[in-house]
Amino acid sequence: MAITVTQSPNKLNASYTNLVFTVSSNLYNQPQFQYVMDVVSGSTVLSRIRQYPNPAGDAVFDPSNIIQDYLEYQDVDYSQITDIDQLTTDNAVANEQLKIFSVKFGEEYGSSISSSVTLYTGTDAIGNPAVVSSNDPYQIFPAQVDYNDYWQATTGIGYNFFTGSRVESTGESMTFGYNKFLSYQPEKDSSERTNDSMTIAYGDNGFIQIIVNGSLGSDVEIDTTGFRSNGTSIAGDRVVLSGLDFPAMITVPISPIQQGWSLAQFNEIERFRVIVTNNVTLIYDIFNIFKDNEDCNYNRVGIQFINELGAWDYYAFSLPSRQTINVERDNYEKPFVDYSSGVLSQFNPRRGGTTSYNTSTTKVISFTTPYLSQKQAHFVEQIFTSPKIRLLYPEGLNNNDVYSAQPMAVTLRNSSFVRNTNSRGQKLFQFNFDFELSNNPAGR
Repeated sequence: MAITVTQSPNKLNASYTNLVFTVSSNLYNQPQFQYVMDVVSGSTVLSRIRQYPNPAGDAVFDPSNIIQDYLEYQDVDYSQITDIDQLTTDNAVANEQLKIFSVKFGEEYGSSISSSVTLYTGTDAIGNPAVVSSNDPYQIFPAQVDYNDYWQATTGIGYNFFTGSRVESTGESMTFGYNKFLSYQPEKDSSERTNDSMTIAYGDNGFIQIIVNGSLGSDVEIDTTGFRSNGTSIAGDRVVLSGLDFPAMITVPISPIQQGWSLAQFNEIERFRVIVTNNVTLIYDIFNIFKDNEDCNYNRVGIQFINELGAWDYYAFSLPSRQTINVERDNYEKPFVDYSSGVLSQFNPRRGGTTSYNTSTTKVISFTTPYLSQKQAHFVEQIFTSPKIRLLYPEGLNNNDVYSAQPMAVTLRNSSFVRNTNSRGQKLFQFNFDFELSNNPAGR
């Protein structure tokens, strides 16, 4: 065999990292020799890259930038769903966020330095690149790998997305990989309310995502259960998703209305639990969330955002906001005297001088979060680096329920934030967010 893949990424991996492949060939000294890499989706070659051998005779490829262009953050909107059984395979599976790619290698060379070149499969046959690594095909989603993370540097994970269990810097143990919710929400697997527990109000519109890797032909079941403070439970609704192609990224609502709870039922509940199973006995993962007990007259603010794991997440609180309207005007100077008049140039105090020909506005909405624990702050700070954020008022703004049902696309104007620097002395945290609406009125 001419081509050998000596280094390759893990099968389940992030797109926002370096997906490093090292290949070698025993023919690298042939005239005009180049290594060839094809990035393939299905039967379609998305991109073909050629590279001359390095001084060692090998080549190092990184197709991550190519793959990033073919992944999208799916436009999920469950605001009109009022029961979990309204979920279907079509609206629950985020096909654009998790895709399968094959990375194939070959080589091309000529018979002399001036001859035409021939493309080879990498196995001494003429044809398109065909040599793949043992991990191929790859399952890639738009997560981000932090190279400064302790686990990346000390456990041999290297460039790869970490899968398995580990203890975060906050002291909390979390598990990542297949069949685990893609969220840093603290205490999500705990049935006991603590100062770190995240909460949700009845009108909130949040969802989370999970990569399920089931066996061929199996279904996925999503079950909800409510628990009273005395430990008794209320059976919630369930939905079975069939006809899935695994692995599949599934979007799961974590909001009471979207899960089918009535307000009366929600008022009885201390927490509710979401379980994703294989519709038989295998439990993939469990997500617990507690009822927000704050009795506050401020408008509820919800933030839907893409977290560092490349998945939709949700955070909400009840505190006042500040809205700033920035107005920009483009002016020109019009002469006070009307030089285009006929017989007389009439004196007119209503005429020109400085005249606006275009006026545009941008709205900025500013919030300060409640006091957060260290674990909560670790989760919420991901909003600052999120590539996609949506803002909504779950309980309505000025009693306008239509407005509350429509998440608004926003961009974050903050250019920096202060992270915990004193674990012993700093126990509570607050963040300030300045969101600018992505869609502002046209200038006039």
